[in-house]
Amino acid sequence: MTEVERILADRPELQEEFLKEESRCDFFCSSRRKKIWLVLLDLVMEFDRFCRGHGLTWFLIGGSMLGAARHRGFIPWDDDMDAGMPREDYEKLLTLMEEFDSPYELQAPGRTKGYYFTFARLRNVKTSAINPAFAFQGFNMGIYLDIFPLDEWESEGTEVYYNRIRELCIDNSNYMRRSNPYLSGKDKARAETWSGRDPMDNVREVEALARQFNGTGAPYLSHAVITLDAFHHNYFRKDCFNGIIRLPFESIELPVPAGYDSFLTSQYGDWHAYPPLEKRGTDHSDEDMQPEVTYAEALAAYLASVQS
Repeated sequence: MTEVERILADRPELQEEFLKEESRCDFFCSSRRKKIWLVLLDLVMEFDRFCRGHGLTWFLIGGSMLGAARHRGFIPWDDDMDAGMPREDYEKLLTLMEEFDSPYELQAPGRTKGYYFTFARLRNVKTSAINPAFAFQGFNMGIYLDIFPLDEWESEGTEVYYNRIRELCIDNSNYMRRSNPYLSGKDKARAETWSGRDPMDNVREVEALARQFNGTGAPYLSHAVITLDAFHHNYFRKDCFNGIIRLPFESIELPVPAGYDSFLTSQYGDWHAYPPLEKRGTDHSDEDMQPEVTYAEALAAYLASVQS
C-alpha cells in the first residue's frame, strides 16, 4: 500500500475525488501535484492533532497562510506547507519529538543526525522529496512540513543580524553538500565555499541571534531563523497574533493568526492580487517529490543513476 492509498483509507476528510486533475486560477494541477498535496494535508492534520493533544499553539504562515486566506486551500502553484509556533511552544515540541510514530518523523538541528537546517521539519518517511545536493547527508528526505519558531524582534538596526543569519544558513547548506561526491558543477562550487566552521556552531549562533530580543517587549515577532524573505518582510506586528482562528483549507480547517490580513500585507503587499501567469510555478524544483515512492527507494534510484 502506498502512502496515498493509506491516507485515503485513514482520512475520511480526504476523498479520492480530490486527486482529479483540474485547472485552478489558470494553472494546471496534475494528479501528481494533487497527491503531493494529499501527503501534505495528512502531515498537517497529524501535526494539528499532536499539537492540540499537547496544548501547543501553532498556525499557518507564509504561502500556506496566503493559500488559506486567498484560495481556501493550496496556492495552485505551491507544493509545500509552512507552520509557525511561538518560541516556547516550539521548544516544547522538540522535547516531544520521539512521540511521533511512523510514518511521521520530526527532525531538528542538534537532534537529528546530519540535519543542519535551522528549523524543524515533520516528514512522512514513506514518501520522497530528495534534494540531490543533500542526498548523502544521512537524514530521511520524505515530503515535509516546515516548522518555524517565532521570536520577538526589533525593526531598527537589526538588518545586520538578519544578514548574518543568512550567511550562517548558507554556510550550513554548503557544508551539507560536501557529503555528496556526485555534485553538479554548481553545487560543487558552493560546497567548496564552506567556511570550515562546525555547522552546529552556526546553528547555535543563529539561535542566539534569533532569540536576542525575547523578553524585551520588542514590538514585532519574526521567524528570524530563516531568511528566505527580504528583511522588511520577515517581521510582523505582535497584534497580528492576538488570537488564533481557523480558516477552511481544502476539505479541512487550519489555524491562522486572527490578524492574518495585517501579516499578509506586511509580507506580500496586496496579497489579494495574483502573480502574472509566467510567475505561477513551484519554488521547489530542486526537490524530486514522489508521494508514492519511499525515500529509501528514491535514494537507491538516485545512487544508481549517478554511478551508472
